[in-house]
Amino acid sequence: MRYALFIIALLATQPLLAQQAQAPAAKPAAAKPAKAHVHKHSAHKAAQAAQPDVWTRRVSRVVSIADTTDLSNRKLRPEGDDRPLAEILIRAAMDGKVKAYSNYDSHFGKMLTPAEVKKMMAPQRDTMVLEDPVTGKEVVKIISRDVNYGTIVKFRVLEEWRYDRVNGSTAIRTVAIAPVKDIYGDDGTYRGSASMMWIKYTEAEPILEAYGQTHPQKNLATAIWDDYLGDAK
Repeated sequence: MRYALFIIALLATQPLLAQQAQAPAAKPAAAKPAKAHVHKHSAHKAAQAAQPDVWTRRVSRVVSIADTTDLSNRKLRPEGDDRPLAEILIRAAMDGKVKAYSNYDSHFGKMLTPAEVKKMMAPQRDTMVLEDPVTGKEVVKIISRDVNYGTIVKFRVLEEWRYDRVNGSTAIRTVAIAPVKDIYGDDGTYRGSASMMWIKYTEAEPILEAYGQTHPQKNLATAIWDDYLGDAK
């Protein structure tokens, strides 16, 4: 009797097992890509942090002044006051009254000693071959040429420009100045110009102020200002 009941139960489960074998396996649900969450306020603050509020840049330009002398009050000036501005500055560097720096570095990496400045301004010696008018023979002659400070009328001005993007304002500070000399070839042709040495403006300021008092119409300050407004005239 028990064996018969087992057979009946086995036959009843066969259709269900057959259906499960024929049904295809269900595919797993595809995972949805996670959306990147960006906080707009944080992104805005990061963009602001990437841009500084003040932009700073150093620029240089050349201005020219002429050694004009007001003859009307010459008697009121001390003797020797009419020296060119370049000579006053360079001789101050020779005497150690102001510090001079190499013109190769606008960040003043190398300071020149007074002896180096004197060597730079030493008379130049040129060797020339001349013909003796009496004997007709060629003779070698060494000619010494002193520096003509009166021809040094140009100055390179190193400036620091600071732009405040928040306030929309621009501030310009003069950092240093350098006398500029013109260079000529043996045949007298102009070859170019070169800055001689940097002198920090803070050290040169007393000299420039004194020079401006005796040359009110043409000095470095007025030359810089005129150069600013040159394109606006």
